[in-house]
Amino acid sequence: MGYSLGGRLALQAVYDKPGLWDEVVLLSAHPGLKAEQEKIARKNSDQVWADKFLNLPWQEVVKLWNDQPVFIHSQKPAREATEVNRESLADSLVNWSLADHDFSPDQLIPLKAKLHWLAGENDAKYLSLFQDLKTAGIIDDLTIVKSAGHRVHFDNPNAVARLLVQKLDLV
Repeated sequence: MGYSLGGRLALQAVYDKPGLWDEVVLLSAHPGLKAEQEKIARKNSDQVWADKFLNLPWQEVVKLWNDQPVFIHSQKPAREATEVNRESLADSLVNWSLADHDFSPDQLIPLKAKLHWLAGENDAKYLSLFQDLKTAGIIDDLTIVKSAGHRVHFDNPNAVARLLVQKLDLV
């Protein structure tokens, strides 16, 4: 299971070694970029954010991060500077950029039976993306989490837990 960047890392692991994984739950995880222009723009954006995380005062960068449109309908978790290694955070944005993943949505089609996608009902960007991919036959299993935005596990943890039990037959 992985959320956002963690979900992208999970997708990369499944793409690289599909036989190792039976089920993968992806919470608000981007399925990959196709166009080279999108990859260049994302790589540049990730570098800008990495620089902000390294150089701006902590509370300022957290506010800027939380003010992004994708987080507008999600809870804002409290994060203190003492809880975070800012260099590691910046490195993760650059080294694990969405632009650098080896797959695109079309390449996930052979894996779709083991992939379970979750999106918050208030996460317009990802909900639209996932619904388009479902219509295109790239995604089979899409669950919309009520009363949740992009941070589905913060916004409605009980619903996510119930869905995990249901999807993975965890009884």
